[in-house]
Amino acid sequence: MRVVGDGSQPQNIRSTDIAKHTRESVNRQYGEIKSGVTEVNQMSATALEVAKASKQTVMETAM
Repeated sequence: MRVVGDGSQPQNIRSTDIAKHTRESVNRQYGEIKSGVTEVNQMSATALEVAKASKQTVMETAM
Protein backbone atom coordinates (compact mmCIF):
# COMPACT_ATOMS: atom_id res chain seq x y z
CA MET A 1 0.00 0.00 0.00
CA ARG A 2 1.32 3.42 -0.94
CA VAL A 3 0.98 6.32 1.50
CA VAL A 4 -0.68 9.40 0.03
CA GLY A 5 1.68 12.35 0.18
CA ASP A 6 4.74 10.14 0.23
CA GLY A 7 7.65 12.18 -1.07
CA SER A 8 5.85 15.51 -0.76
CA GLN A 9 7.83 16.57 2.31
CA PRO A 10 11.07 17.22 0.39
CA GLN A 11 9.13 19.13 -2.27
CA ASN A 12 7.50 21.30 0.41
CA ILE A 13 10.87 21.98 2.00
CA ARG A 14 12.37 22.85 -1.38
CA SER A 15 9.48 25.22 -2.16
CA THR A 16 9.93 26.88 1.22
CA ASP A 17 13.66 27.26 0.62
CA ILE A 18 13.04 28.78 -2.83
CA ALA A 19 10.48 31.21 -1.40
CA LYS A 20 12.89 32.22 1.38
CA HIS A 21 15.75 32.70 -1.07
CA THR A 22 13.53 34.71 -3.40
CA ARG A 23 12.35 36.94 -0.55
CA GLU A 24 15.92 37.54 0.60
CA SER A 25 17.03 38.37 -2.96
CA VAL A 26 14.14 40.79 -3.47
CA ASN A 27 14.86 42.49 -0.14
CA ARG A 28 18.55 42.80 -1.02
CA GLN A 29 17.71 44.26 -4.44
CA TYR A 30 15.25 46.68 -2.83
CA GLY A 31 17.99 47.88 -0.49
CA GLU A 32 20.42 48.33 -3.38
CA ILE A 33 17.86 50.25 -5.44
CA LYS A 34 16.93 52.43 -2.47
CA SER A 35 20.61 53.20 -1.90
CA GLY A 36 21.07 54.07 -5.57
CA VAL A 37 18.07 56.39 -5.53
CA THR A 38 19.44 58.13 -2.43
CA GLU A 39 22.81 58.60 -4.14
CA VAL A 40 21.20 60.02 -7.29
CA ASN A 41 19.13 62.44 -5.20
CA GLN A 42 22.25 63.59 -3.36
CA MET A 43 24.14 64.10 -6.63
CA SER A 44 21.21 66.06 -8.06
CA ALA A 45 21.11 68.28 -5.00
CA THR A 46 24.86 68.87 -5.26
CA ALA A 47 24.58 69.69 -8.98
CA LEU A 48 21.78 72.15 -8.21
CA GLU A 49 23.91 73.83 -5.52
CA VAL A 50 26.83 74.13 -7.95
CA ALA A 51 24.56 75.59 -10.63
CA LYS A 52 23.14 78.16 -8.19
CA ALA A 53 26.63 79.12 -7.00
CA SER A 54 27.79 79.47 -10.61
CA LYS A 55 24.82 81.65 -11.46
CA GLN A 56 25.47 83.80 -8.40
CA THR A 57 29.13 84.18 -9.39
CA VAL A 58 28.15 85.22 -12.90
CA MET A 59 25.65 87.74 -11.55
CA GLU A 60 28.20 89.22 -9.13
CA THR A 61 30.88 89.39 -11.82
CA ALA A 62 28.54 91.14 -14.24
CA MET A 63 27.83 93.95 -11.76
